[in-house]
Amino acid sequence: MEELSSAEALIVELKRYIDLRLQHIKFLGTEKLSYLIAAVAFMIIATIFGIIAICYFSLSLVHLLRIYVGTAGAYAIMGAVAILFVALLYLKRKQWLLNPITRILARSILDEGDETE
Repeated sequence: MEELSSAEALIVELKRYIDLRLQHIKFLGTEKLSYLIAAVAFMIIATIFGIIAICYFSLSLVHLLRIYVGTAGAYAIMGAVAILFVALLYLKRKQWLLNPITRILARSILDEGDETE
């Protein structure tokens, strides 16, 4: 077996280091991607269940209001409340939606992943 010169040994070690760094980047990217996909899936499921719960609560409130203001009035009040909630969400969209999503993405993508669990 022939002995490698120091320059050749350096090149071999450099190639090995680059391969290891590429593997590390792939593993880190897979971890971050799986975290983001899990967060998106959780948010979709939570949103669906939240919408179902809001529908049930609004219908029960309509039945309660129907006693006092009639059927048409109860549905009109619930429609107005829904429009007010949408307007409030629109006005607070940056504070309630954009900033938390940005924080989650920044934390998951920009962190080096050096924490140990």
